[in-house]
Amino acid sequence: MVASLTSRQRFLALHLLAREEFETVAALSAGFRVSPRTIRYDLKLLEGWFGEWGLELERRPRRGVILRGGRSERERAEIHLDTPEPRIVPLTKEERIRSITLFLLVQSDGLTVDQLARELDISRGTVLRDLDVVQKQLVVHGVVVERIPGRGLYTRSSEFHWRQAAAVLLTDMRQDGEYRSLPLQSGSDPFSGWPTEAMMREFEETLSRWGSPLVQALSGSALQVLAVYLALMVVRLKAGKWIEKAKKEPDDVKPLPEYAEALRLSHHLEERFCIDVPESETVHLTLRLLGAQRFQVLRTEIGENDPSVGRVVDGIIRVVSDMLQMPLERDKELQEGLSVHLKPALIRLRFGFFIKNPLLKEVRSRYPRIYAASQKAAFWVERVTGHSVPPSEIGYIAMHIGAAVWRFTATKPTVRRVLLVCASGVGTAKLLESHLRRELSGVVWTGVSTAAKAKEEAERHQVDFVISTLPLDDSFPDLPVHFISPVPTWEEIQILREKLLFVRRPERVPPISRLMALIDEHAHIRNRKGLEKRLTEWMGNHFSMPSPEVSSFSTGRMDCDPMLDQLLKSEHLCLQQSCSDWKEAVNTGARPLLERGMIERSYVEQIVRNMIEHGAYMVIAPGIALLHARPEDGVNAVCMSLLTLDEGVSFGHEANDPVDVVITFATLDNNMHLTALSQLMELLSDEQRLERLREAKTSPEAQRVIQPFLP
Repeated sequence: MVASLTSRQRFLALHLLAREEFETVAALSAGFRVSPRTIRYDLKLLEGWFGEWGLELERRPRRGVILRGGRSERERAEIHLDTPEPRIVPLTKEERIRSITLFLLVQSDGLTVDQLARELDISRGTVLRDLDVVQKQLVVHGVVVERIPGRGLYTRSSEFHWRQAAAVLLTDMRQDGEYRSLPLQSGSDPFSGWPTEAMMREFEETLSRWGSPLVQALSGSALQVLAVYLALMVVRLKAGKWIEKAKKEPDDVKPLPEYAEALRLSHHLEERFCIDVPESETVHLTLRLLGAQRFQVLRTEIGENDPSVGRVVDGIIRVVSDMLQMPLERDKELQEGLSVHLKPALIRLRFGFFIKNPLLKEVRSRYPRIYAASQKAAFWVERVTGHSVPPSEIGYIAMHIGAAVWRFTATKPTVRRVLLVCASGVGTAKLLESHLRRELSGVVWTGVSTAAKAKEEAERHQVDFVISTLPLDDSFPDLPVHFISPVPTWEEIQILREKLLFVRRPERVPPISRLMALIDEHAHIRNRKGLEKRLTEWMGNHFSMPSPEVSSFSTGRMDCDPMLDQLLKSEHLCLQQSCSDWKEAVNTGARPLLERGMIERSYVEQIVRNMIEHGAYMVIAPGIALLHARPEDGVNAVCMSLLTLDEGVSFGHEANDPVDVVITFATLDNNMHLTALSQLMELLSDEQRLERLREAKTSPEAQRVIQPFLP
């Protein structure tokens, strides 16, 4: 019976044996740092155990508990409890979740919550809470946990999905140094029948020496995952478990170099471990190689059902550029990086392979807008390919996009003063101006003019760029003039955006011809060409850079960049609200900003339209929605609100629903909200703080949670 006691129950029994006075449940709860409910559960179990030794656990209302019995019985029970010494078991939440996952995968005949509680030395309530997390994690890999009343916990999955879940678990535990290092209360070895550490090290060494450019091109993490998978493949085949050929597997893999390598690896396994590798396993190993991360791509994509990688890359960049208002299409490094990543990624999406992203949490918290833009692009990929894109893959896309954004901001593009010249009527001109203002937010618009008054207006407003819907004569010899159609296409807008942001022109600098004319009035010029050249060089050195206060893509913090506490004031917090659906949540979250005139109703309506048109891309993490639209959609001031729901609602996101934390923010440009948003996302990535924020019922409670994340 003693082997079934947990470490805590042993120490509680020893404590009661040493006491000769009543002790309340509350005092025991405080001393052992567990809930009163856990103490009552332990006492009920110990009551039977003490009875086996001739001792009685007496309970009295308002006085507590006391152990009754003779000295000899006490001594025998104490000696029995002292040996063997209790083991140390995993106590952190992450260790508990990994341990529960491990037990579920290895126990084919099922196990009970009580068994898990004893093995891990935790309460039933903690086991049940952790089980909810484990179930969500395993279902991502296609493993379903079933709770059968009276029988216990069972897992249901195909061999393919079982191996995928096991490979992710073992890879994580090896990287953290936990593999085969989980001493449990019963002394059992849950890894019995699993690959040994020596076996996996052998595979890593074999792969590192494998004479194949294809294998050598794999990333370091991909080689580690492949070693774990090969080791699992061996032990499962020895146990008579193999992967059947799936209906969606391609029939055209045999001509590929990946199939040749998979065949070589299969022959190696057969000779080294005396096993038979079925053809279906070799094909599956081929797909693993096709979907592995690598530093360079040595093949073209396979299968006629997938769109070309180039089309997907172009589509992702287009969606992200449109949302971030940056012309990333001209970034060749982004195109190449996404192509290298997406060729194997499309294979993973097609065949359901999971890849872990260790930086996903950091990417979400530090770059929420970039992640949201990448998620919007991922929804487009899902519609095109028909395959779901998991958060880990979205995180990798966001990392490529983030690098491109930093390259773009490092160029310090100039915000230009632009005049629009339009030959059509007032209605058409205003429609075009409104469209351009929306698409080109980093531009100072001086107004709309007719062709006849264009030169006069350009001089009066000191413009340095002209956009015209009709060809102009030589009225602007010193200004760039760009022709555009009255109803411009997306491609025209992109070309115009590039010219505005990358063609370097001095800001508000008089043209050379005007300076020369002025000099002519007061002096005799002996070398006109030489003076023009010298003036051009001098002006280029002194007037080429934009002033920091007008650059809408500055990377540093500006004076008008408010902190989190300046935006999330008490009147902007809506806590423990009830909403029937996502539309009501959008409106409830925006209400404090609307009531104070910080945003217009059109801003909220645009958020709803974006959700309907593009999907739930603003739901950036489990339970968290980051709602926003563009500055042109009705923003009067930089602002932010926070809404928490007493019960989450569905936004239509497969992985992150239900949502119970809704952040609504609005900004006048691309920078003025970044500090506050970064601080908020850092808070939301802290699980304990996030839970406290979800439970907060008053504004002071919520602000106390927020305060530690301010500098």
